[in-house]
Amino acid sequence: MTFDALGNLFEADDGSNNIYKFKPDGTRTTFASGLNDPGLVAFDSAGNLFVSDQFSGSIFKFTPGGTKSTFASGLARPIGLAFDSSGNRFEADRDSGTIFKFTGGVKSTFASGLNMPEDVAVQPIFGQLLNISTRMEVLTGSSVLIAGFIITGSSNNTVLVRALGPTLSQFGLTGVLADPTLELHDSTGALITSNDNWRDTQQAAISPTGLAPPNNLESAILHTLAPGKYTAVVRGKNNTTGLGLVDAYDIDKSPLTKLTNISTRGFVDTGQNVMIGGLISGNGITQVIVRALGPTLLRFGVTNVLADPMLELHDGNGTLIASNDNWADT
Repeated sequence: MTFDALGNLFEADDGSNNIYKFKPDGTRTTFASGLNDPGLVAFDSAGNLFVSDQFSGSIFKFTPGGTKSTFASGLARPIGLAFDSSGNRFEADRDSGTIFKFTGGVKSTFASGLNMPEDVAVQPIFGQLLNISTRMEVLTGSSVLIAGFIITGSSNNTVLVRALGPTLSQFGLTGVLADPTLELHDSTGALITSNDNWRDTQQAAISPTGLAPPNNLESAILHTLAPGKYTAVVRGKNNTTGLGLVDAYDIDKSPLTKLTNISTRGFVDTGQNVMIGGLISGNGITQVIVRALGPTLLRFGVTNVLADPMLELHDGNGTLIASNDNWADT
């Protein structure tokens, strides 16, 4: 049995040759039928369901809509099934004593000489944040745009940090930051590097990522960072002000290291100048907690704090998912 991303349970039923789908409330429907002794089932990161069909010697693929196709055939009683974090599929082929690995549909032998292998367990697919961003009014002094982020894991991670201003005009926004500058600091506050116009320093390295700022006056820094805490500071050149955006992209997308947090401090205004934070989640399910702080900043000597922040969470279409005023209420 296995669960999809929505919490539905899928069960391969040998006796009936069906795959049943159970909703979180226990309601059962038939997802697929007419199989020949289905064994284990597993989802890939795109939501496709794979079924090892033991006596037909095939592995079937079902799209989220239920469309069936043959992914592999000619096996000797496939029974175990799992995906690793890179999307490779592993199959325990019971009667041949072999574990096969499928990469993009190409089969190779991962292990052989076993005595009726039945199940496989590999590194699961965990979601991770691929991009984090904040848009808000960039002022001067203590009200510049200050974004902190955290790299976790056991290896270095290459991150692209950008500061956008003129590009926001393309989305109907007015009063944008005409010429943003960007600084990258480590956890001690020491300056790692800075940039004014992205093409001046790292154009050859940034362009191949496909994430170069659209406007030449905007800033970007591509840097490989060790696990730890970092801060990006966005200012207007020559103390100019306006609406700006800071974002960070996980370039490596490695399961060994992750971009796990962004905490942005700045001036929260009204209308188009409220604080807007965005995030993009990659493969798998990513559980996040989103917070809006104001009074807490007084502990750190910050003045003119937001007395009573409110928070809304929207999906990619702008639909409201949830909202909160005081966290203890809900």
